[in-house]
This record gives sequence, C-alpha cells and structure tokens, in this order.
Amino acid sequence: MKMTPMSRPARLTRRTAVVVAALAVAACGSPATEPTADVEWANPDAPDLFKFQATDLVSGEQIDGTDLLYKDVVLWFWAPWCPICDAEAGALVNAMAEFPDDVIVLGIAGLGDVATSETFIDDHPGVEGFPNIYDDDGSIWEGFRVTGQPTLVLINQDGESQSYSGGYGKNDIVEKVAWLAEG
Repeated sequence: MKMTPMSRPARLTRRTAVVVAALAVAACGSPATEPTADVEWANPDAPDLFKFQATDLVSGEQIDGTDLLYKDVVLWFWAPWCPICDAEAGALVNAMAEFPDDVIVLGIAGLGDVATSETFIDDHPGVEGFPNIYDDDGSIWEGFRVTGQPTLVLINQDGESQSYSGGYGKNDIVEKVAWLAEG
C-alpha cells in the first residue's frame, strides 16, 4: 500500500507521548467516570488522566484506564460506516495472531453511534476478541489529532508513540506493531 504523508510515524517526546496516551485513555468509552477517592484503581499512582472506567462494547465489562500504563498498546480508531475500516478490521484481526502476547489492542469507534458500532463488531469476526469503546464526543480522536479513519496509534511501555492513518493490510500492521517490541 502506498504511504501517504499522514501514514508516516509521528515521534513524540516521552512526556508528550505519556500525556497523549493519558488523554486517549481518559476519554476511552461510554460511560466514563471521573476519578474519585473511593475507586480502587489497578494502578493508584497513575496520573488522574488515566483514572477512568469505561464500558467495553464487546463484553459490557468495565475497563480501568490505569491498566494501560507501562504496557504496549495498539489503539485502533475506526468508524462503523467506513469502507476502509471494513477492510482493515479483518487485516487487524489476522495480524493480531502475530503480535507479541503482551500487546493490548483497544478499538475506539467514532463518527457514528453505539448501535451501528456494535453491529460493525458483530459483522466482523474476530473484532469481538478485543475491547472496543465508543468515543461519543470525539475527545479521544481530537486528543490524538485523528482526522480520518482508520488510524492506528501505537504506544509502547515507555510512553513513546507512533501514529499511522489510512488502511493497512495484515503484513503492514504486523510490521508497524513490531516497533513495540523494540522498546
């Protein structure tokens, strides 16, 4: 697939990457809760931006944003009506078989609604195999400066990130995610 200027990796400073990751995680899902003193967080020392709980569209289980700290993460931004996302969904699912075991994949749907996002998940075998959330107000997309879909944002355990926009095939995704193991 031809690389476009938007598909080149964006290098961020460690601090900026951690802040960007925190913004994404802080807004991940619907509904999310504000940090409160009475919540038992997986990582209580996490910055407040990581302290959210969101409902997974796949399982209905609560996701604790502090669980993403210091881990290798793939954020997949997609829209339920997007034909490129439709094609990339299968490529991502197939690529995941080659990801290192410790890589976490989180789908972040937007630009539609919860019902059509749930239908998209149901219509794409394997997408239900990882958590997916719905960004109803666009704050996660905005925080990552995602202006098109699909977009992959990779965050390594050190808080560094790379972002790729456009549609990718299985081998392209595997190659990009290999960067996480280099850190």
